[in-house]
Amino acid sequence: MKDVELPEAMQQVMAMQAEAIREKRARIIKAEAELEASEKLAAASAKMAGNPAALELRRMQMIAEVGAENNSTTVLMIPSEFATLSKTLSEYLRERGFRWRDRALFHNAGGTTSCRGAWGTDSSTSARLTDATWSRNDSTRRISMLGERISAESGKVTAQRVLPNPGGGPKMETSFQATGKLLGEDETDTGTYSAVVRPDGTLYGEGQGVVMGKNGDLATWIGQGVGTIKKDGSVSYRGALYYQTSSPRWSRLNSIAGIFEYEVDAQGNARSEISEWK
Repeated sequence: MKDVELPEAMQQVMAMQAEAIREKRARIIKAEAELEASEKLAAASAKMAGNPAALELRRMQMIAEVGAENNSTTVLMIPSEFATLSKTLSEYLRERGFRWRDRALFHNAGGTTSCRGAWGTDSSTSARLTDATWSRNDSTRRISMLGERISAESGKVTAQRVLPNPGGGPKMETSFQATGKLLGEDETDTGTYSAVVRPDGTLYGEGQGVVMGKNGDLATWIGQGVGTIKKDGSVSYRGALYYQTSSPRWSRLNSIAGIFEYEVDAQGNARSEISEWK
């Protein structure tokens, strides 16, 4: 057979069949690629969920890539409530001469700037306290002693759990509840802090909590500090703490930095003392 002629209709059917086979193969390949990509994305999201900073860094990297490739303006969408809250808080503090930098509170009054706070890093061996006053006409730094004790509490650890910390040391989250006095008023303090073990065996922790007074006053706090683990299993922390409240009786807390001593024994019994850093 040297020459075979097929009807035109049959040629069209065969072409359609070949096209359908090619389309089927393309869809299968695309589906397999989507499956593999979804598995990789799931693994990446699981890792980022354990470290919020990683998600923020990835977002910033994507923004940088978009700006570099397209050479155009990039619009970032954020909730309007967040922008309004940030603006209102900044204006409120600026009107009263306050500025926040790192974890220190700056107050400017009468040509003199005062600073109360603490700073440190995960690689440092201790938190460093700062208490300095600068004058426009005097650059001398003044170091003061601790002020009066503003709070004393005793309580109990209520819960603990291990947190993921990829690439870092063991990380533990601890919740507690304590009772005591804040500025002379009976109160209940409920808080949670997380601590990571650093290479030298010391602890670096950050926490937050809510204090409720007997007379209905309410205040929130954030703090950070460093700790040491003792041979008997107890832990001792030293650090700085900052309050925020709208209660008139506790309004003084908004402009002070507290220096705390926090001890918890192996059975979970905790006690703390907080003094004003003058």
